[in-house]
Amino acid sequence: MTAAPAQLADSHVTPGLARRLAAFIYEGVLLFGVVMIAGYLYSSLTQQRHALQGQAGLQAFLFVVLAIYFVWFWSHGGQTVAMRAWHLRLVTQEGRPVSQGRALLRYLACWFWFVPALVAAWLAGLHSAAQIFGVMAAGVIAYALLALAHPQRQFWHDALCGTRLITWRPAAPRAQSGDSPPGRPKGDFRRAKPEGFLMTNEFKGRTGIDRIVRAAGHSASGLRLAYVGESAFRQEVWLAAVLLPAAFWLGQGWVQVALLAGSVLLVIIVELLNSGIEAVVDRVSYDWHELSKRAKDFGSAAVMLSLLLCAGIWAAAVAQRFFVV
Repeated sequence: MTAAPAQLADSHVTPGLARRLAAFIYEGVLLFGVVMIAGYLYSSLTQQRHALQGQAGLQAFLFVVLAIYFVWFWSHGGQTVAMRAWHLRLVTQEGRPVSQGRALLRYLACWFWFVPALVAAWLAGLHSAAQIFGVMAAGVIAYALLALAHPQRQFWHDALCGTRLITWRPAAPRAQSGDSPPGRPKGDFRRAKPEGFLMTNEFKGRTGIDRIVRAAGHSASGLRLAYVGESAFRQEVWLAAVLLPAAFWLGQGWVQVALLAGSVLLVIIVELLNSGIEAVVDRVSYDWHELSKRAKDFGSAAVMLSLLLCAGIWAAAVAQRFFVV
């Protein structure tokens, strides 16, 4: 009898609040690409010459575009790109797929993340981009903390719409007894070294132009392998393909352009380092270990901070360009 295929693990476990907020930030970064493309399309179709002209129409157009984006993904698999990267899935309270009508209702209810803060900023007469962003950040954090009052730690808009977020990822592969990770020969690696033994790397002896050429080849191979094997890196490359040209259009002066473009490239750099850490940990062993978990969590935290920095820079630039008079 053949073994059954690996099933999805923890498919009905409520994900932690920190992981949901990380996916929230990642979603915001990815949506900059959607917003930039939609904004460019709107300005081209309406012959918009200035960011303050037709502002209400642009906001309504973006509202519809975002509705199409979320409703389609939530009703076709229950996962956006960011949710897939962070192993989240949207289902009904009974664990069934979400219909388009319910997905649309959830999209409207999700504005509870922002509407109270925007109303507070409007009542307070705030016009500075930094002040509005600060109020919105505080509102988002406050609304997220309200999930702690829910019996299942779900967000309240999910409770209203009859939906919930669950953990959804494939079961981790288990190595057979006596097996070693791929590429690692079996045997005892704790053999005594001869006295005076000095660890050297025979591949480090190249110098000059030959070393530069080979290093460039290894770098290109690393980029290729990361793009093929790491879905998060691949998504960030697609995002960079949209955001890097948009940085020259959105930025007002070379300093803003450098900040916008640099924050995107920083996310890609940190993602490469995180992927390298994960590869080294998996090279040692697939077995669970506290130090292995700590190393991977450190790398994941670095990626999240770079995404948060990128999202903050782009949010401030977008707010200054489109929403601040």
